[in-house]
Amino acid sequence: AKEWANRPANHATPSHLAEAARGLAKFPKISCQVLGPREVAKLKMGSFMAVAQGSEQPLRFIVLQYQGAAKTQAPTVLVGKGIT
Repeated sequence: AKEWANRPANHATPSHLAEAARGLAKFPKISCQVLGPREVAKLKMGSFMAVAQGSEQPLRFIVLQYQGAAKTQAPTVLVGKGIT
């Protein structure tokens, strides 16, 4: 996550970040959900959508989850926004 956060915006577009997150989900115990404009609108995430309207790139809301411990324990979850 730190590596992605430190990239310049033109190398870390929302679509690139979503693609990278989906790639990580190919590993065991990792899942990924990527929400686009329609899903974000359905969830009424108006502030997020308002900020994203100033971008040439479509927004992405990424949920990357790692369940490495027992199922009875809470997962480690990274939630990030992709706005340029």
